[in-house]
Amino acid sequence: YQTFVSAKIDSQLLDPLLEKKLEDALRVDTPSATEQLDVEIKKGGKDEALRIAQSISKQKDLYTDSDAQNNIVKAFINAGAMKRALNHSQFLVNSQPENVAFHELRAATLAKYDNFYQSKQSWNRVLQLTEDPEQRAKACFFKSFNDYENRDYKSSATEYTRCQKVTA
Repeated sequence: YQTFVSAKIDSQLLDPLLEKKLEDALRVDTPSATEQLDVEIKKGGKDEALRIAQSISKQKDLYTDSDAQNNIVKAFINAGAMKRALNHSQFLVNSQPENVAFHELRAATLAKYDNFYQSKQSWNRVLQLTEDPEQRAKACFFKSFNDYENRDYKSSATEYTRCQKVTA
């Protein structure tokens, strides 16, 4: 009886340990996955970058990592997955509305797909959120550049003039 109870206790102790080891083995290693994504983007491996981006885009521990999120969206863009890039950048802005880096990423993604008006609105949001002079100058410049790309040269010149006031 004692051997049976002892074996039962041992198996109860081992099961959680085995489950933990199994979970660890199956879990994507976030740092190496994000590093691999960066490598794939740099070497132009679109398919592999897209595969990695898809696998790590929903990992909650990366939601605040703006570098990882930037690479995820970049991988979507490089692979021609426009809808995924737009949806993911919108998800980031919705989940962290005060995160300046995510608004910049959203604005750049919108501009990449010629959504200049919405991109300009995202750059406006950056101006509202930050007091950092470099970020403000960048946002102001890209607001003006969006108008230029949209062939609204008068508005582009007006925005550029405003930039001098914003960055002064």
